[in-house]
Amino acid sequence: MSNSKGIRDKKRQKQQMFTMDASLKKQNNPITVKNYSLNVTDFAEARAFEIKSMENALKHQTEFYGNQRIFQRIPRYMRRRAASHNVKRLPTKLRIKALHQMSLDSPRKEVKKSSRRSKRRTAVIAEEFGLRQTNKIWLDTHIWHAKRFKMCEKWGFALPITPNDKSDRSLYKANKYQATLNDQSYKRIFVFKGMESNLIFYFQKVFDPLLSSIKSEKYISGKRFGSQILYNIESFPKHTICPVEFLWKQESDVNFKEIRTLWVFIHPAAFIEAVDVFSLLSKMALKDEKNFNFEILEPSEVSVFDISGPRSHAILSAVFKLAKKGYDDVYINDDAHNMWNNLKHLGSPSSLSEGVVLSLTIQDPRLSFPPKVPARKFEPIFTPSKLDSVLTNIWPTPEQGKCLAISSIFSKETLNKVESSKLNNAKLNALKGESLIPGSFSNQENVSTAIPILIIQIYDGWKIVIPNSFGRSLFHSLVFSGARVFGLADLRRLKYYESNLKPSFPEDWCGTKSYQNYQNSLTEEKKKKYYNLPPAKRGFSLEKWPTKSFGVDFNYILQDSTELDDDSMVVDPKNIFCINSPVLINIMNETFFFNKKNQNFKIELQALRNNSDYIKESFSVKIKHLNTAKQFNIFSFFESIMRVKIILEGEGTLKDDSLIYFLDSKFYNGYYLKQKLFNKLIDEKVIELDNFPSENLIVGFVGYGRFSYSKGKCTGLGGIGFKKYYKNFFEKENLKKDDADLNLVLVRSFGSRVARFGRIMFI
Repeated sequence: MSNSKGIRDKKRQKQQMFTMDASLKKQNNPITVKNYSLNVTDFAEARAFEIKSMENALKHQTEFYGNQRIFQRIPRYMRRRAASHNVKRLPTKLRIKALHQMSLDSPRKEVKKSSRRSKRRTAVIAEEFGLRQTNKIWLDTHIWHAKRFKMCEKWGFALPITPNDKSDRSLYKANKYQATLNDQSYKRIFVFKGMESNLIFYFQKVFDPLLSSIKSEKYISGKRFGSQILYNIESFPKHTICPVEFLWKQESDVNFKEIRTLWVFIHPAAFIEAVDVFSLLSKMALKDEKNFNFEILEPSEVSVFDISGPRSHAILSAVFKLAKKGYDDVYINDDAHNMWNNLKHLGSPSSLSEGVVLSLTIQDPRLSFPPKVPARKFEPIFTPSKLDSVLTNIWPTPEQGKCLAISSIFSKETLNKVESSKLNNAKLNALKGESLIPGSFSNQENVSTAIPILIIQIYDGWKIVIPNSFGRSLFHSLVFSGARVFGLADLRRLKYYESNLKPSFPEDWCGTKSYQNYQNSLTEEKKKKYYNLPPAKRGFSLEKWPTKSFGVDFNYILQDSTELDDDSMVVDPKNIFCINSPVLINIMNETFFFNKKNQNFKIELQALRNNSDYIKESFSVKIKHLNTAKQFNIFSFFESIMRVKIILEGEGTLKDDSLIYFLDSKFYNGYYLKQKLFNKLIDEKVIELDNFPSENLIVGFVGYGRFSYSKGKCTGLGGIGFKKYYKNFFEKENLKKDDADLNLVLVRSFGSRVARFGRIMFI
């Protein structure tokens, strides 16, 4: 221990000696002494960055004068992205500092919050709603629908699609037993004016010549509402544009042949095509120096509502309060009013003649709102014989001096006067408050406006045409009377649920440009939905599907059309079209699918089996007997797409984009005939995947398939390539089928591994 202590002491002494020597050397060095003088300017410039950094650090760390707010100095776990400026939300020890910082801020100008009452002023709301309609048109009932429906921008309009209380079954029951209501104001109305002969001449170039012409006596007098199909100029039966409805303005003089007015109702999906066609007709008339002009009514001028169902007439009888005298230039048709009173106890509008028109003048619906609909009476008002006499004999004709469709709604001046004479709700409510009985009017004639309307019989209901200024008021009254409102998608379902499966435009009108646009948009949506899912969640592989694509692809059906033996029936895929004429469709059904009730049924069936050209010969004979101005090439019909309805034979589902297979003799004898002979029900899985027919037997698609409440089974609407079906139909083995099974096909739902038997019919 002593040795180690001595060693440490020696080391300490040596270290002290070295430090003393170094200090003495520095003191004796003249240069070292001279460096002790300091240039302040140079020193500050050299360390300016350090000084600034120190000042900034001191500034931020100052208790009351730092740039950092107290809100930023709280612990991180207490900080928020959107911090409140309420001092009481800070910890107690930081509140005094925060108040001091806030007192140094520039005073803010307090903005008074606008009340809800000021925000909901009419002028403010109208301005806001106007900004929303820059790229689309709102219907007059848009606000009511937007609160209760799923809305969609379509064809330049904001339209209701489906109600929020989704229920197909309740809608079907309402249409069958009660009443349903739909706003059809999105349809565009073309107003044509010209000489009667000129209008007839040019419209015959674009309308279906096999349907009732617009020059028909029942239409040209204006007492009935007609329907037609619009084509390109002189291109029937190809190049279909859309189905249309028309109405002649009725004149008091039956022999009036001068300037007539014709209304044509066009679906907005085909609006641009219709404008192009009518513009060409107008140019042709101008070149021929004939009078043929047209204008388009804006949706803000006229509203159109469709109400249908057994209770539709009772609801209208309760809502309509007929005006007793006219105001300004509003015309009151006394004959039409008497007719309406006679039809007060009518059970259903379907009892009337189709398309009859009545011109009524009603009071403001708000005066009697809410309407009171009397209970349904189960006892008949009339005996059957008396009711028949009323329905057949009571309806007068213009030749008898009674014009029931003369109305002032065709005049724009009248529409403007009716709109200007309308009382706003504030004045109307004030008048209600002044009456002896609150909520009613002692003298309604002093406050009401005479409103000209047209009611038109359609199927089992009425079409109402009313000035747009009173459309919303009438709509509310109809809703409060018990009519169930439905949207655009529901309209297609209701047509589908009917017994004859009516096609809906543009969704089911194959061969039109509107249909192609609809299918393209639908296909893009399905592709996006499919590829957004991971492969394991897609359900099936699209590459294994025969068409390897979504949607309805008629080009796939016609791709092998050149393989036919008959060179005269070779199809150019660019000229594909669909036969939409009802008369031609009926002839096709009679020619292909024989009616057993026909006396010549067995003879025709045997002739078909002996001669494969029997169909063409029979079809050409029937076409020649048609009253048309031009002869049709029979082979052009075999180049077309035929719209069909499909009804499944047994149980099972039918989805959109399903495939239609032609049922050849192999599958007919191997599957269907055995089940038919042994009285076995069609199983859910009729044909397994490995036993499917060849892809060459795919003849069509199902565009829309659902369960039909009226049929009690799955049905669908679609189309088939007629040439491909015709080719398979006349093979010798296939003609040996039972006479009742000529229209039997196989249907395979999209993505499914099974196929089911079904029957097709042209529609």
